Amino acid sequence: MSDTYFELSYSSGLTLSKFKKLSSYQQHLINWIRQKEECSLLEVALHLCQDEETAFKTLEPLVKQGILIQIIHEDESFYRVYFAPKRSRKIPSKLKKS
Repeated sequence: MSDTYFELSYSSGLTLSKFKKLSSYQQHLINWIRQKEECSLLEVALHLCQDEETAFKTLEPLVKQGILIQIIHEDESFYRVYFAPKRSRKIPSKLKKS
């Protein structure tokens, strides 16, 4: 069975402004997952001292907001932080060479 990724919209992903709007509980969780790079639902549940169903309910809104990517592999869920792509900025006309 191959990995399945959930679709992300262009506006999805973690930005500093989104991070600041999260609760301190969610910020802590995001930082923990980011440091691990990828973790299973079981690892999250153990970290939060919760059962897997409760941990899933904690992660689900973050996945829906596009902050986390859920990867399903062989009937097991894994999570990664998804950072928003950097948006290119236009060079001010004053800086452009003629």
